[in-house]
Amino acid sequence: MARRRAKDKKTFAVLVHIEDAREIRKLESRLWRYGEILTNVYVREEDEWGRMYVKSAVYVLRVPQSKLSHVKHSLTKLGQQNGFTILF
Repeated sequence: MARRRAKDKKTFAVLVHIEDAREIRKLESRLWRYGEILTNVYVREEDEWGRMYVKSAVYVLRVPQSKLSHVKHSLTKLGQQNGFTILF
């Protein structure tokens, strides 16, 4: 039965380029609502004062197969509304 559940879920990568570093928390809470974040990697950069901030992030997300197209559409729309770029 565990194998059947694994087939019902789809795993894919989400690459995000963020213009406003504060948006990362909003995105992560949305990803957790859609499915399970298996891993994430942040690319950090310095601002003009030398402080580090998140510029890009990569998430590996597992979602139910039936909701995959809905998740991709919603994430694309969220990116357009909040000014960051999302690639799958």
